Amino acid sequence: IVVILTTSTSPNPRDWRAITLSSFTSLSLDPHPLITFNVKTPSACATAMHARNRFIVHAMLPTTRAADFAARFSLPYVPGQDWKYAVRPNSVEQPLAYIHLDNLPALWEEVMFRLYCTPERTIPVQDHEIWVAKI
Repeated sequence: IVVILTTSTSPNPRDWRAITLSSFTSLSLDPHPLITFNVKTPSACATAMHARNRFIVHAMLPTTRAADFAARFSLPYVPGQDWKYAVRPNSVEQPLAYIHLDNLPALWEEVMFRLYCTPERTIPVQDHEIWVAKI
């Protein structure tokens, strides 16, 4: 399953961040549902996650378009990049995301389900951070 995380420090699409997670798993269900994942640092998305303390985890459908999203968000952030719109061949720009709860960007296409999360703990390990989050 492909998993993409989105967050933002503001509703402005230039502040939106996304990352394809290479590791994602459930950690606990009781007393609260917890998930865990790793992020390579430094990371513009991790910086925004620390600043915001809220993010959305998207489990993507098994489609070619979802794989395209995963490839797109596995690349490093380019300052000034605005990914609110995705250009499709022979088409006009199509909205890729919209502002959802708490002014967070949510992918609207090719999504199986979304988890709205708050971080519980981050653990630095070499050039990565291990994140534990409450759903």
